[in-house]
Amino acid sequence: MVVYGNGFNRFKENLFLTSLCAVLATCVVSSEPAVAQEVVAAWEGNSFSGNGVLGTAFQIPMSTTSAIMVRPTASYLYYDVRQLGVVSTHVTAPSVSLGLGYRYSDGRVTFDIGPSVQVLWERRKTVAGFSTEKTHVGAGIASAVSLQFTPLTSVSLLAGYDTANKYFASRAGIKQRVTDFQLQKPWWLLVGAEVIGQGNDEAHQISAGGLTELAFDQGRSALQLRAGYSWFNYPDHSKIERPYVGAGLYHRF
Repeated sequence: MVVYGNGFNRFKENLFLTSLCAVLATCVVSSEPAVAQEVVAAWEGNSFSGNGVLGTAFQIPMSTTSAIMVRPTASYLYYDVRQLGVVSTHVTAPSVSLGLGYRYSDGRVTFDIGPSVQVLWERRKTVAGFSTEKTHVGAGIASAVSLQFTPLTSVSLLAGYDTANKYFASRAGIKQRVTDFQLQKPWWLLVGAEVIGQGNDEAHQISAGGLTELAFDQGRSALQLRAGYSWFNYPDHSKIERPYVGAGLYHRF
């Protein structure tokens, strides 16, 4: 069963998908002024909670340090809902979104901010086997800042919120280069630590862990592996703790 809030919600979904296809076609066909700048694929989580992302960014330069960023993204969120201390419902929520934002980057500081629109297909399946499906259309806002504190050390902070499923996500991290201290090789290794907060009114998650990053192709590409521990809190006051793992691949053109 697929449930729509109303006919206008379906209209917004179709309008969004049409707009997304139009923007992608424009960016692919036109080499100027929109240039594909970044591609990222990542997954992070465990057996009952996690999120996978596949996204790209197209840059429309405004100056040597400023640009408009167009960000089509597909994601897959899943988590469990608990009642009376036990799992009651499994939730899966694939989505597509289109963001339009501003970026400032001077080589040492990079700052991104911008809104987005999102279509999310939510499926809920109870432990008894009953399932429902809903389509949500909403808006989002996200921002990120990174600082190259020294040639070998960087710190980053990002946060975002989506109204489609009232989900927030935030992350703070630090990375340290541990090879190629003279900055001469086309590849290098970094290690780091991060703290993550995310969730909605059905589950809150706090995570802390470490990461290893292999940067190559003069830093234009990177492979990240991460692992850590998560603490989950639910509205019924139950709490659980579980490890998490993750992997990500990034390429900048």
